[in-house]
Amino acid sequence: MTTKELEKSLDFIHKCRRSNERLPFKSGVSVISAEGSIKGETVNISLGGLYLIFPGNATPGDVLDLELQIPGVSNCRVRGEVRWFLPHRENTTGCGVRFLDINPELLNALVNITSNKDLRDL
Repeated sequence: MTTKELEKSLDFIHKCRRSNERLPFKSGVSVISAEGSIKGETVNISLGGLYLIFPGNATPGDVLDLELQIPGVSNCRVRGEVRWFLPHRENTTGCGVRFLDINPELLNALVNITSNKDLRDL
C-alpha cells in the first residue's frame, strides 16, 4: 500500500459518519468466494457493519460474502461492501464492511449483541 493510498483510507475513516456505533465483538467469520472460504475474525460490529481481519486483500468497493459465527443463529450469511481497508500484517487485511443485505434472524441477533454487553463477551 502506498503512502497516498494509506492517507486516503485514513481520511475516509475520519470523514465517515457512522449511523450505528461499533462495539467490540470477536468472533470467527468466513469470507466466501467461488474458490472457497477464507477464515478471519471480527474485531467489532454494529447493526450496519463490522471490522474484520482476514488473510488476503480487499479494496474499497469490493463486495464480500460473509458467514459470521454467532452462537444460536443458524443463518449468519450476509453480503457486505468494503468501505475502507488497512494492511494489518503481512498478507493480512483489516477492513470496514457495510452490510448490504441482512436477513431478519441475523438482524435480531445483532440487535441483541449490540444492546447486551454480556453477549459481546461470549
